[in-house]
Amino acid sequence: MERNSFVRLTAQKIERTDPEFDFKIVIICGLDAGKIIIDGEWMGYFRHKFSKSPFTYEPRSNEFNFHAIPPCKMKATLAEQQIVVGAKFSIFTALKNDWGNEQVFSIAAIHSYDGN
Repeated sequence: MERNSFVRLTAQKIERTDPEFDFKIVIICGLDAGKIIIDGEWMGYFRHKFSKSPFTYEPRSNEFNFHAIPPCKMKATLAEQQIVVGAKFSIFTALKNDWGNEQVFSIAAIHSYDGN
């Protein structure tokens, strides 16, 4: 029987036509035996050029919560998706109460902290 694992996943924005918009997401999270993110509150950061913005990610609401001033939330398509290298997911930012402005990311690397 497979067990849960604790991982660091790194995802890179797919459309990187301008170095100014070279975004990376790093999340520390738990995966179940099916490689789905376990429900909880997971930590990570969103990197843009020389800055890093910390966030928490909650699979239940499928939201990234940035704890900046002012606070910001982004919807995602990451929950209930198998976490494997090459898998794609989207993040949407709210524009006037409309979840638009889609950014597509691809999982570039997964590092397991417990040998799985």
